[in-house]
Amino acid sequence: MEPNLMKLKCIESMYKIYFILLCILATVGAFAQTQPTTGSATTGKPVVAIYPFTVNRGYNYEYAEGVGDAVEAGVVRSGRFTVVERNRFGVIKEENRFQEANTSDIVKKAAKLGAKTIITGNIVGVSKGKYKDSYGQTVPGSEYVEISLSFKIIDVETGEIKKSEIISGKGEEHTETAAIQSAYMQIDKLLRAQVANYLPQRFKFMEVVSKGTTRKKGDYLNTFKIWGGSDNGLKAGDALELYQLSYVENPDTHKKIEEKKLLGRANVTEINSGSTATCSVIDGSKIGNDLLQIVQSQPTSIVIEFVGNWYEKRTLLDVLLKD
Repeated sequence: MEPNLMKLKCIESMYKIYFILLCILATVGAFAQTQPTTGSATTGKPVVAIYPFTVNRGYNYEYAEGVGDAVEAGVVRSGRFTVVERNRFGVIKEENRFQEANTSDIVKKAAKLGAKTIITGNIVGVSKGKYKDSYGQTVPGSEYVEISLSFKIIDVETGEIKKSEIISGKGEEHTETAAIQSAYMQIDKLLRAQVANYLPQRFKFMEVVSKGTTRKKGDYLNTFKIWGGSDNGLKAGDALELYQLSYVENPDTHKKIEEKKLLGRANVTEINSGSTATCSVIDGSKIGNDLLQIVQSQPTSIVIEFVGNWYEKRTLLDVLLKD
């Protein structure tokens, strides 16, 4: 075979190999893009997808991106969920950025990514200006920004909208940029509280740590440990509620229905490990006697749910009712 012909054959073979490699890489990339998130199987955490937020026409799209960034970062930072990031949904078309997302379309996309719940948001209002004091006088060097977000929490399996509300974040700072960031952070806290209300995080009772004593009632539950720690996003100061579970059967559907009885409240005082924490009963001397009897006789019927943070003075109820 002539040298030039051999060279051409080699070049042709190299191009074929290069083309095959490109096809393989493209296939792998597409496969990875559509693979479901498997975090729930390995961590036991609920899988939540955050769809790219949108904004009403007339407002800057940067507000949607800023709120979306804050919410996504907050949900990830909490450690309470396996999060399907917004970039997994690809780039949102220009015309779709300025209208509320189509529920049926995003539910299909979220299902392919393995999400059980999806959060969507649309900026419906932005107001800003100089901050005024209680007398209506403008305060020099103080900027005011309020951003209103219409959000939905959707069950991916059924497509049902579980929650749909409008929340507002307010920021008052020395600069407009800082005020906007402050408004973003407030929306993040409010929305995470709503998500926690819809997807309560539960922990199992571990053991009694200490007891108190009163003359009238005797021993009461003072501190205890739970199976939940830093790996679950818990922090010192987190607020908890203790429930006793029982079950009844619906005579019409024959389905087992869970019933909850509130036993008391507690707060996390110390994180002992990635999977354990110590908690203190609130008003233990008043309610701890009944609690102690239940945890000693029926410990497996007790569940502990995360509801907020005492140090921030923002329990779930405070967060939802404020302003």
